[in-house]
Amino acid sequence: MNDEAIEKIALRYFSWSDEQPMGGSEILVSENPSNSSGEIDLSDDEALRLSAFIMQELSEGKHVTLRTTI
Repeated sequence: MNDEAIEKIALRYFSWSDEQPMGGSEILVSENPSNSSGEIDLSDDEALRLSAFIMQELSEGKHVTLRTTI
């Protein structure tokens, strides 16, 4: 058995505005084992949820930030 810890890479997002530059809470989109390519593979549901969030926030004049964490 391999005792090495498997690192996970996570994709999170949050929105912010000029009036609230600190933004809101980060929301986890997906968390997967890290790989050498650095890719994060989203399920169809995750991608749909993320795109709907982005479109909603932009329609309200907000900005969107995506962040990866390991």
